[in-house]
Amino acid sequence: MTRCVAKLLVALAIPVLWSCTPGGSATDPQPEGVVFIDFNEYRGTFATLPELLFVDGEDGVGSLVGGEFYPFTGVSSLERGDEFEGFGAFTANEEEFSFGIRERGSTDLRNARLFLEYRNSTDRTIYGLRVSYDVETWLVGERDNRIRLKYHTQTEGFSAIDDIVVTSNPAYGEKSADEHGAVLDGSVQENRATVELAFHFSQLGGMAADGLDRFAPLKPGDRGYLRWQYSNDRLTDGSLRSALALNNIRVEPIFERPEEDGGSVTEQAAQVAQGEGPIAFGRPAGFYDRPFDLALYSSLADARIYFTTDGSEPDPAFVLREGEWEELPRETRRRTFAYERPVNLEELVLREDDIALIPTSTEESSIAWTPPVSEVPKAATIRAVAIGEHSRSAVRTATYFLPNHEMQHHELPVWSLQTERDNFFSPDRGIYVPSNETDPASGLPVVNYLRRGREWERVVHAEFFERDRVRVISQSLGARIHGNYTRIFPQKSLRLYSRSDYGPGRMRHQFFDSRDLDDYNRLILRNGGNDWIAGMLSDPTLQSLVEHLPFDTQHYRPSVVYLNGEYWGLHNMRDRYDQHYLETVHGVPRDEVVIVE
Repeated sequence: MTRCVAKLLVALAIPVLWSCTPGGSATDPQPEGVVFIDFNEYRGTFATLPELLFVDGEDGVGSLVGGEFYPFTGVSSLERGDEFEGFGAFTANEEEFSFGIRERGSTDLRNARLFLEYRNSTDRTIYGLRVSYDVETWLVGERDNRIRLKYHTQTEGFSAIDDIVVTSNPAYGEKSADEHGAVLDGSVQENRATVELAFHFSQLGGMAADGLDRFAPLKPGDRGYLRWQYSNDRLTDGSLRSALALNNIRVEPIFERPEEDGGSVTEQAAQVAQGEGPIAFGRPAGFYDRPFDLALYSSLADARIYFTTDGSEPDPAFVLREGEWEELPRETRRRTFAYERPVNLEELVLREDDIALIPTSTEESSIAWTPPVSEVPKAATIRAVAIGEHSRSAVRTATYFLPNHEMQHHELPVWSLQTERDNFFSPDRGIYVPSNETDPASGLPVVNYLRRGREWERVVHAEFFERDRVRVISQSLGARIHGNYTRIFPQKSLRLYSRSDYGPGRMRHQFFDSRDLDDYNRLILRNGGNDWIAGMLSDPTLQSLVEHLPFDTQHYRPSVVYLNGEYWGLHNMRDRYDQHYLETVHGVPRDEVVIVE
């Protein structure tokens, strides 16, 4: 049988009713639809990979490469630990083996992936999977690797899918100062973590080509792919990365259909017990007519849930008492909660103004910043993560709109942006405010919102709700201040960037009814330009008068923006004219474009 790599799919017709071993033989019978791989027949070569597994990856410029890119170097025992590089088998006793990886020198396996093709060979529909596996540490180097698990129904497009769970180096040993690092025995308990979780397909992140469309159940004969990706924060040629291994992979189908959204807490608890997700919310993001308490769940074994309500990512280091939080500067404070009971969303939307009270301009006269004359509308923004001893889920984000203000009956589409508060409001690095610096030449204050470039781009999580109140975008984006003179206005224009560094590389939605296009790399949320203080309509009105002529005009659509759950006013959605626009709309390769301003 030929095993395929890179862009080739592996079309396997192997029943999965038995425990799977690399030679294709069967051991003890397993329950219906269960796959188990223990790697004991694996000998660190491409040819001895279990039949359900294959590898692929990308080189330094993002091109897909096959197995020849990854050195398969046989078996590495404790005595030979300093010689191993690339993919191979780790063993301590020459009887039990695991699938290992080690990077050193110029070897760069940052995008090395091990795939398991799961095929539904039962006669029933599968709605989710229970998955367990061991992550073993065999060598502690200068940099720690992590293993990220994802699921997709294709072998490509995983960059647009959230991690299901990320597992760090279980050994947590001291970093070695010698040439080869500290050789460990990954078969012993202190160097091994067992990851156990379950999920329904409908609870996973959407596919790149289909916005937030959920993964469908696997009908008999359908297949899906589990992918374990090795990665760390940053690689440097010549450095030694910790060697990790995978072992004892077990995949079990979930045949129970998940309940519809909106069930009672008791029903939802039963649903999650069947495996809804490593982090799951009791109700989907959106608009609701009456208040409710939001339950959070996790199927990740031995994990605790943490959440935030201020737009920041949950971090156990920021679990603070009320008094501690109130004493921190409004511009930079953040707070995480350890989940103990369902979250009262009504309290969140009835809270007092917070970031709306931060001055965002030093200008005076008619464009001076002034505090709101009355409390602004609020939304409840929840960001949650499940964290175990060695593993953690992806951060999940949802915004909930409940009746709390006469202005909140929005008939326009709504953006909800969440970000660490200091990304926008810190005097040191906040892109939306002045700074504490003074220009030594002029003696004038330095203002951050006049600064430009990638250095002044900040990560936000963006949700976009269409007029029918359905959320169609939920992804992390880059945000910069946009414009020239209008940067000094209290309400500023924002430029949004989709980058693979943050998540999906594109925004897949038709934002403008007047344009048949659902593929965007950048988008502007404009404050109205020089018409900000008046009607915010002059530029879109003038462009609409000539849109029938044979040249491009910027399309326009008004929208409402919430920032970290507080109403941030009207913003006009507009195209961004740049090389990405010319490539997407006119087919001109962006590396062949020069724009002169």
